[in-house]
Amino acid sequence: MRTRTVPNQTLPESKEINLPPDIENVIEEIKLDRSVKSIWLIGSRANESISSSSDWDFLVFSQRESNHTYSNYSGVDIFWVGPSGRVLLEGQPDFLAFPFSDLNWTQDGETFARYSGRRFTKLEVGVAHDASIPTQVRKEQWAVLVWCNQHAPGVDHGSA
Repeated sequence: MRTRTVPNQTLPESKEINLPPDIENVIEEIKLDRSVKSIWLIGSRANESISSSSDWDFLVFSQRESNHTYSNYSGVDIFWVGPSGRVLLEGQPDFLAFPFSDLNWTQDGETFARYSGRRFTKLEVGVAHDASIPTQVRKEQWAVLVWCNQHAPGVDHGSA
């Protein structure tokens, strides 16, 4: 089990998180793709907001565009960022891709970055809702570098 350090949201101190063996295996499989430049942990597990339903979210910077038409891992969401700057969730159709610039990604040193995450508002099916309630909420979050291919051309850890 590998341990990573993530920044505390309000203090300059750090907190350690553990990557369980099955998640380590996912990381190892992703690293086999020679086009991968870096892998970042994002979402609730990188931001101290874990719930019982939390999955693992990773942002993968690659030297090629994503062509992952199916999701490879249960309980793991992998967002691929190709050279065009498009972000696509593994297993999702191409029309759901969005520009990397939407994340407002800012790297904080070698191993941390901040980004503007999106969380969709939970709406109960079959119940009327106020249309003025936004369907998604943006919140600044942390990303933690899990792995970087130091030998990939032009690697700066987190640029599309």
